[in-house]
Amino acid sequence: MAEGAYIGAFNVFRSCRRVALGPGAEIGNFIWIGAGPEYQLHHPEAGTLIMGENAAMTGKHYIDCSGLVELEPYAVIGGHGSVVQSHGHDLYGGVMTAGKIVLGHHSLLTTRCVVLQDAYLPPQSVLAAGGVLTPPKADETLEPNGLFAGIPAKRVRDLQAEGYFVRVVRDLRVGRVDSLD
Repeated sequence: MAEGAYIGAFNVFRSCRRVALGPGAEIGNFIWIGAGPEYQLHHPEAGTLIMGENAAMTGKHYIDCSGLVELEPYAVIGGHGSVVQSHGHDLYGGVMTAGKIVLGHHSLLTTRCVVLQDAYLPPQSVLAAGGVLTPPKADETLEPNGLFAGIPAKRVRDLQAEGYFVRVVRDLRVGRVDSLD
């Protein structure tokens, strides 16, 4: 844990090889972070969670680090109830496999998202609530600054690199309450 990093209450860390929190990184409350230890027999980085500077997870998420999960600086798993799943089935090979998941810098998973093995959320991008992020196709290049939504998630619009996407502080201030009437 680097300076200013924080781990909240009621979290479970199970069978991880390595958990690395950069400066100011934060793990909220009620998060299950685990790995299948059998994958660690096959690769020295299996079972790893890496959180860059000021990366964060809010609460009540499930993070499977059987492979490697990386949150680049300022990436956030927000809302609650998201699943990040770094292992899966090779149906034709008849084995279980693990891979790498990367959430690019200043990216945001909103609530109840699913991120599957080998998926990548580009920098300064958002996965909309309920989205399922799958690995990109072999010939697909994912550009930054996009809103991704759906099952499987597709880029639905471009976003401007401003505000949230260029901030230099982890915490966001409460700015307003909309339409409670």
